[in-house]
Parts: sequence; structure tokens; C-alpha cells
Amino acid sequence: MKSQWRVCGLIILFSLWQATAFAATDTIKIAANLEISGEDKEAVSVTIQGIELAKEELNGKVKIGDNTYEIEILYLDNQRDKSEAVRLAVNSIQEDQVMAIILPRNSSIAIPVSQVSNAFFTPSIGTTCTSGKITKGHPYAFRTAISADGQTLGTMALATKEWQAKKAAVLYDELNGYSIEMAKNLRRMFTEKMGDGSVVAFETFRFKDKSYTEQLKRIVASGADFLYVPQQPFEVPDIVAQARALGWTKPITGSDTWGTPELLEECGQGDCQGMYFTSSFAAKNAKGRARDFVDHYQRKYNATPNESAALGYDAFMIIADALRKLPELTGNILTDRKRLREQIASIAYDGASGKISYDTDGEPTRCAAIVQIDQSGEFSHYMTTCP
Repeated sequence: MKSQWRVCGLIILFSLWQATAFAATDTIKIAANLEISGEDKEAVSVTIQGIELAKEELNGKVKIGDNTYEIEILYLDNQRDKSEAVRLAVNSIQEDQVMAIILPRNSSIAIPVSQVSNAFFTPSIGTTCTSGKITKGHPYAFRTAISADGQTLGTMALATKEWQAKKAAVLYDELNGYSIEMAKNLRRMFTEKMGDGSVVAFETFRFKDKSYTEQLKRIVASGADFLYVPQQPFEVPDIVAQARALGWTKPITGSDTWGTPELLEECGQGDCQGMYFTSSFAAKNAKGRARDFVDHYQRKYNATPNESAALGYDAFMIIADALRKLPELTGNILTDRKRLREQIASIAYDGASGKISYDTDGEPTRCAAIVQIDQSGEFSHYMTTCP
């Protein structure tokens, strides 16, 4: 009910504001509403590097019809706070008159910002956020990352085809919304494919737990063919080490949260070698436009890009490609935003993280990358799975 009243209030604000929605300018503004400070700051800094790389490739400009426009990115620090993210979104739409918004990294914060962008008929696009609630019922909201369902399908293909798995075990944080969604997805979809009782262990823990011994003992005894751990990179090394200490020798796999330098630093050369996870991108063995992106990123930043960088790059490029398809800017930002949304919805984009188009809910139609932590302790593209 509170969210309904919030949206109603936004619509009233919008009706008062729309009379002043005309703006003649040579600059197109895009807001990046991100968790610039706080616990996500390192991951977000990489996303920003991807965005800036894309902007650099375009020389900071986009041609629309016969005119060329400067692109200005407004980096807004939502401090990983929903209320602050919403406030910044409203201000960027009303006061800064941005053409589009790049959504927060985390789904829990991206969801209310997507509600704002939709209420004000302003296109928004997410990078690493995965929840379908961001786009469902919000025709102005889009995402770039592989969805939770897409990741689960990738895990299923890996487990049933590569490992011939018939029984699954899951270990997840019962207080983390992302982990809950991923764990329940795996249980539902694996059961649908392999039958009732095929998920033989479904174990939970809580954030900041350090011992997983009791849960892992039950998992080892369950007869599962693989263990699914859709957890944060700082949790995975301890889980893996404790599982190995209890005699677990079967595959352990995870989700896109694994794809960080932190995980490689902790166990890339040790217990995690040879493991797999689902993602939207891996730099090693990249081909085509993804290879071009990796090479450019390495030249500019002297580092190897990860998924966050690739999805930041793609989010910006999708907006830019859609802008280029407009016949003109009318000077009425409401009309121009509507036209931009239509172009994003119909786009067929080939970028750093692969080919992306959108279904009627604004969900990306795309393939999942299965990433392996290889013998060199690097994230390597192992295989691609498509819906």
C-alpha cells in the first residue's frame, strides 16, 4: 500500500511538472544512480569504468538525425539506500531532465528506482541487477544481466549434461533476497526436470555465520551429485574449504555473484580451481566484440574486466545505440523519452556481454555464460547456454 501511495504521489508531481518539459539543449544527460559509497563501492567503481569506456569510444557524443549532441553522465551516489536512490531519481528526472537512468547495482534498490522511472515515463536500464520485479509491469525499465531464470537454466544444462547429475543439494543464506530467489529457482526447475525428491538437501545459514559444518555434513550424506551455492564471494571460500574437509569431492557451482577478484584472491589458486558459475561475461577466451571490449579495457585500465564492467559498458551503449536510431530530438523531453523507450524495446544489440534483445516485459533475451575458474586461477569462458 505504501508503494502504491508513493507512485500515486509521483504521478501527481509528474502532472504538475509536465508543462515545463520542453528543453532545447546540445547536451543529453544520463543519470547513473549507483552505490558509489559503502560496501559495493569497489564493484561499482568497475561498473563506472565500463560506462566511461563506452563513452570514450563514442568520443562523448551521439549523432541524432543531422545533429550531434554531447553526452553528460551524472553519477549519483545513492549510498545503498532505497529512499536516497528514489530521491535522486526524482531530482534527476525533474530538475536535471535526464533522458535515461542507469539503475542501481542491487535489485532491492533498483526496483523502487524503476518504479520512479516508469511513473515519470523515463527509460531506465540495469547493469548487474537480476530481479524480474525491476521490469515486470514497468515498460520503461530494462536490464542487461542474465536473469535469475536464465542463470538457473545454465546451471541445469551444466549439471545434467556435463555431470549427468540426478540429485542436487543447495546451501544458501536464508536472509538474503538474491540467494533465496536463486536457491528456490534451482529447487523448482531441477525438480520439474528430474522429479520429486531430486533436490536431496536444501540447507540454509545466516549472514556472518562462519561455520557451515552441520549443514555440509547433511549435504555430504545426502548423495547429491553437485552442490549449488548462490552466495557472495567472501562466503564461498569458507564454504568450499569446509566441504572439502568433510570429504566432499563432487562439483560445487554458483551464480554471477562469484565473478569478482575477491573470490580469485581467496581461493582461485586453491580449493575453487575447476569450479563453475553462471554469469553474463568472462574475459578469458572472449571472442568478437567481447574481445574488442577486453582489449580496450586492458589498454585503458591495465586490468582485466569482469561482469560488472561489461554490463556497465553495455547499458550505456544500449542507450547510445537507441538514441542514434531516433530521427531527431523534438525538444519535448517527454516525447523524446517515449521514443527512446520504443527504440530500446526493439533493439538488437551485440555488445561486450553478448547479444541482447528484449521481450515484452523488458527482460533481456540473451544467453548465459558458464564460467570456469581455470588452472591458472582465472575466470575463463567455458560454454554458452541459451534459452
